[in-house]
Amino acid sequence: MTRWLKIFPRPRALFWSIAAVILLIDQTTKHWIETHMFIGQSIKVIDHFFYITYLQNEGVAFGFFGHAGNALVGFLAFAILLLGFWWTRDLDWKGREANIIGAMIFAGAVGNLIDRVRIGAVIDFLEFFLHFGPWRYEWPSFNVADSCISSSVIYIIARILTSGWIDSSRQKTKVKHD
Repeated sequence: MTRWLKIFPRPRALFWSIAAVILLIDQTTKHWIETHMFIGQSIKVIDHFFYITYLQNEGVAFGFFGHAGNALVGFLAFAILLLGFWWTRDLDWKGREANIIGAMIFAGAVGNLIDRVRIGAVIDFLEFFLHFGPWRYEWPSFNVADSCISSSVIYIIARILTSGWIDSSRQKTKVKHD
């Protein structure tokens, strides 16, 4: 049985503490939005730039596959979960970096999964707009969980491109043969 346990990542208390805080913030903000606003309602925070707007996203990241149905979204979530377990199996969980980034991705995924199971969609509420003369761009709506996942993925890509994080974090012992 211990052989099977070795394939699963073993994050530290830091991981679970950060994940719990992020999950609490994510679910608290979504609960507030759901109980104090109606779907489609928008509150101006910074005119022409930042609004709090209650939306329910039936798709995946940034609304992609919005009309694909729960079966496809469930399959994608399961595939990403398996890929995540495979990727994290050899990370150095003794260090801070893997625990912080892992906790952000884990908590973000769990926070959105809670919404999807509970109401069949993810609650999004952060909306940003950019205006340049007649041109206007609206960034897809998101939430705390989405921002944790996205910022972690950007961090991982930057680390891979600048220092080969994957290779340096995998602690494999090479045996010399004479």
